[in-house]
Amino acid sequence: MDAMIPTDTPTSLAIAAALTVASVFLAVVLGLRLARRHPSDVRIVCYFFSLTVVLTVVVAMWASAGGAVDRDGVFHGRLGSGLNSLLRALLDVNSSLNLLGAIACVVVLPQLASYVLGGLFGCGTAPILVGRTLQFFAWGLAKSLIVASGMLGAMAGIGSAYSWKGWSAMGAASMSATALVLAAMAFGVLYLYRFQLSDAQLATGAGNSPVRTHLRSIHAWMTRNVRAS
Repeated sequence: MDAMIPTDTPTSLAIAAALTVASVFLAVVLGLRLARRHPSDVRIVCYFFSLTVVLTVVVAMWASAGGAVDRDGVFHGRLGSGLNSLLRALLDVNSSLNLLGAIACVVVLPQLASYVLGGLFGCGTAPILVGRTLQFFAWGLAKSLIVASGMLGAMAGIGSAYSWKGWSAMGAASMSATALVLAAMAFGVLYLYRFQLSDAQLATGAGNSPVRTHLRSIHAWMTRNVRAS
């Protein structure tokens, strides 16, 4: 069976240390920015990270006691195989990104295309659920990142505590640095959603900024016949 963690890594301790410092700095800066206007976002991220760490430690201890994971960090039996598959699925952030992106595209792109095509005839209808779709995508990706971060961080500590075969300080440092990078990325996704995408979504709201004025003019032309009917 596969080992619970990869033991061979080309990442040096110096690079891992640099990634750790940069990730911590970025996570703190973005977290503080979010905390000022959206404190609940920071609380949710911290909760999911803490929950993932605790569950990972508890499951690892239970699996070790039950023989599903041996002292070398290798999975055994059907239970071990199931845990290995679950572990890989939760750490596969790329698949989560593809799934979330596909769902968002299916919801938003047909509406945007319909709005543009209908707008040529002056009967465009503004897309709906765009804000909810952006929220779903941003939070889905952020949660995938923070869950993967918590799992990697917990596994780095578990591997050291159990002295798994082939485990090294370099491997632990690499996994810890990767966990911090993923955490910083989670804060980055929420920051972009809250301070960039949401602001763009409200561009046609109240106010007389050049962007809002221009977008209102375009929307008025795209819906000219709808407004007249």
